Order: sequence, then structure tokens, then C-alpha cells
Amino acid sequence: ALSGGNLFLSDSIARLNDTGITTLAKLFPPRSRAARPLDLFQSEIPRFWLSQGETGAYLGVFNWEDEAAPIVVPPGLDVPPEGVDLWSGQPVTVAESTLMPPRSAYLLRVA
Repeated sequence: ALSGGNLFLSDSIARLNDTGITTLAKLFPPRSRAARPLDLFQSEIPRFWLSQGETGAYLGVFNWEDEAAPIVVPPGLDVPPEGVDLWSGQPVTVAESTLMPPRSAYLLRVA
């Protein structure tokens, strides 16, 4: 969803159940532009990616570590303070109070 451009699916759409179709529908229409890393050169691997487009903005927040980690926003980084998780519909606070599981990601609608 953050890469912009085409989406490629390997599943047979005709064989997906209602949950699969509902999940897949959240990715359409595809984003027209790729997300940009907000913390490039501040982290070994960027954790915060922002995608802005015609249908609003999305923030990808990644925990690349093998253990749970809080969301720590580097000083001076302009990151939206909260968003709504695309998959669960639940609000997520982008702050140290939010602990992310190992090797996990949030895709948040932020505008």
C-alpha cells in the first residue's frame, strides 16, 4: 500500500471469502505515489514512511527489531501524533506509550 503504483496479487480472487475480499478492498485504489521515508539518515533502516495522495495520507510505522519496541519518534521529526489502523480500524497513538510487537508494522490513515 505504501509503494505506490501497481498491486500484484497471487491469490485467486474468486476463491477469497468475504474477509479476504474486505481486506483486499482496503488496498484499492492503489496509491499513485510511493511513500517517502521521514527518518532517512536518522535511523539505520527508516521506521516512518509517509504516503500523501488524492485519497488522504497514510503513515507506515515499522518495528524492524526481533523484540517488542516502543514507537520512538526522533526529535524534530514531523510525524502525525495519531492515526487509524487500516486493518483493524482502531486508533493508534504514535508515541513511546505504544509498544509494537517484534517485526511488525502499522499502516495508519492520518488524513
